[in-house]
Amino acid sequence: MKKLISVAVFTLLISGCSSTVDKTDEVVKIGKDTFQLSGYARSWKLNELLLSASKFCSKINKELLIKSNETAPRVSGGTRVDTITFLCLDSNDSRYIEASPETKADITIESTIK
Repeated sequence: MKKLISVAVFTLLISGCSSTVDKTDEVVKIGKDTFQLSGYARSWKLNELLLSASKFCSKINKELLIKSNETAPRVSGGTRVDTITFLCLDSNDSRYIEASPETKADITIESTIK
């Protein structure tokens, strides 16, 4: 019986830790179509910032385009702060249409083996 209770409590704790935090009310407008969202590593995950940014853009009928992600160095308490800067654009905006998540390498490796 003790094992069953322990497993149940452990399962509840884990499921509570995996919940998604909605940070859409913490979005800061920093330009015409540009916004920022930050969070401390102890209370959220980067994925939750991205989900909140996407949800924010959807609420205003726009598409999300990530501009940058910056991580501040850890402070004495061991926490770090991530800040994402993003755009909320119309689906026909040229900046959204031309954007591509693909990254091209800046070097080429050629084989000299014949």
